[in-house]
Amino acid sequence: MAVYGQVPGVQEEKKYIGFTFSPDYWLRSPKPNPNSQAIASFYNNFYIPQFSFRTGLVYGFNLNHKVSLEAALLYTNKSERTPKLTYVSPTPTSPREVTIIFHDIYLDIPLKIKYFLMQKQDGLYIAGGFSPNKHMFTKQTSNILYNDGHTGTTTYYDIPKLLFNPNLILGVGFSSNITKKIFFKIEPTGRFLISSFMGNQQYGTYIYSFGIDVGLFYKLK
Repeated sequence: MAVYGQVPGVQEEKKYIGFTFSPDYWLRSPKPNPNSQAIASFYNNFYIPQFSFRTGLVYGFNLNHKVSLEAALLYTNKSERTPKLTYVSPTPTSPREVTIIFHDIYLDIPLKIKYFLMQKQDGLYIAGGFSPNKHMFTKQTSNILYNDGHTGTTTYYDIPKLLFNPNLILGVGFSSNITKKIFFKIEPTGRFLISSFMGNQQYGTYIYSFGIDVGLFYKLK
């Protein structure tokens, strides 16, 4: 997001819209109760994070030359996979190896406030906010190698019981004008899941994700 200085006789653009994309890395943090430590450890060691991302539209409003508000509507894909699972069976048509890939799809609705550290159009800022994410569904894909050498793929969709996953958002960014009406931002951001990912405090698994938001924006009148 750009920072606007007070220039006599020139009306500042207060609003802007844009597009953002962020490659993400996410990891699990187990916080189970003492009686379920083994189960929580299994879940957290069994699943391996994959490339994840979020992308979508952003709307912002500059309160003044130091503070801005921002809301977005993002498509988020958090992915993970299992290790290669090996089966022992003499039947030629039985599976020999299986790898399962999970894609958790979210509708991400972040609401952020930004505070600029420098009073000029190109500048650093800090950001913080909240995102009441909606977990839409999970896509589960199994890649199978059979004993006779042929391969196959099966896909399964699941709608989770835990529909909302609230996140806290913290970031530090830099924005710069490309033209008088267009600017870009680069914002390393951390997101911290407030409630248990598994929807069960007994086996509590909390998600932390880290990414770099890259955005291109257009100033409105």
